[in-house]
Parts: sequence; structure tokens; C-alpha cells
Amino acid sequence: MSQWRPIDSAPKDDTLIDLWVVRHDGTGHREIDRCWDPMIENWTLDNHYASWATHWMPRPEPPPVDNPD
Repeated sequence: MSQWRPIDSAPKDDTLIDLWVVRHDGTGHREIDRCWDPMIENWTLDNHYASWATHWMPRPEPPPVDNPD
């Protein structure tokens, strides 16, 4: 089951989340470990598609660490 949620429900604090960003041509991609930047009033992305973030989800839990003992 998908954990994607509408972008208007995303936390706007220091919480790291994953975003779904849709480009002008309709294709989308996942941006990982992003947060809201109050200085620019937008999401911290490495490109100019930030305003097209449509969904978000909590970061997944990391996998368990295998101890070689």
C-alpha cells in the first residue's frame, strides 16, 4: 500500500521526507530526504521543479544491521 500523501499535509519544519515531483512534461520522480525551507517558502530540491511537488511520504525505516559476530 502506498504511503504517498497530498503535499498540503506535509510537515513544514525540519522533518526530512520524500517528495514526488512532477515535471512540466508530466513525468515524475522521487526526491529523497527533503524538508521545507522557510527562507524560500518551498521544498529543498536541487532543481527548479520544487513548486511541482504533489505528494510526500515519511522516510522509510532503514534496514536492520547484520552483525557479523
